[in-house]
Amino acid sequence: MPHYIDGTEAKLGDVVRGVSYNTKGKEVVGTIVQITPGSDTCNCIITWIESIGLPTLPDNKTWNEVLYNSGLYNVKTVGYPPNPVSVLTIQQDYGECKAFTLLKREND
Repeated sequence: MPHYIDGTEAKLGDVVRGVSYNTKGKEVVGTIVQITPGSDTCNCIITWIESIGLPTLPDNKTWNEVLYNSGLYNVKTVGYPPNPVSVLTIQQDYGECKAFTLLKREND
């Protein structure tokens, strides 16, 4: 089974911190949702929630229309429309377990 940077065995549901493959060096905090045993690289998938900038709201459009048309299907607005204060989206990426630090385990 793959291990984290400190040698702790990786488990599904662990909350971890590190850099996944496609975040361009940006550190993320998320949950391990898939582990591939027997592989040293590309051996996990991590999911996290990210706050993104608010798109400009065109005239006569609702937030739902703007978000849906921009391809942001799995989003939630924080704050009551028509004036949300933030937009949250679910992100997911492949990673390498040994590039992550365990922050919290479900039963700890």
